[in-house]
Amino acid sequence: MTLNPFNKMESKTQRKILEEWIRWKASSDLKFRNRVMSNPGETLESVFGVSIPESLNIRILTEEKNQFILVIPHLQKAEDELSEKELETVAGGWSGGTDCGTCLEDGCTYSCDDSLC
Repeated sequence: MTLNPFNKMESKTQRKILEEWIRWKASSDLKFRNRVMSNPGETLESVFGVSIPESLNIRILTEEKNQFILVIPHLQKAEDELSEKELETVAGGWSGGTDCGTCLEDGCTYSCDDSLC
């Protein structure tokens, strides 16, 4: 199964890697830069071998020397919110790790002496 970073469901990490690669390539390869700026969808489909959904609008901005472009994500809707189970996992800001062990749904495992915990 090939992952498609243009699908909404793909990971944020994969999207960040994709964006970094496109920025790097566009800043170092004039032919790619011109191609992606004139026809981003077709260029990215051919480079990554994926189909980009027609509903996805790709907008390319060029940051100038004395400019800082900050992309603000869309407002989250109810369907974008975390499930109750996901909320329980992150409630209180704890991710399940400790200095000396990891706690999962089925219990905790520890691998340190009492002086470190």
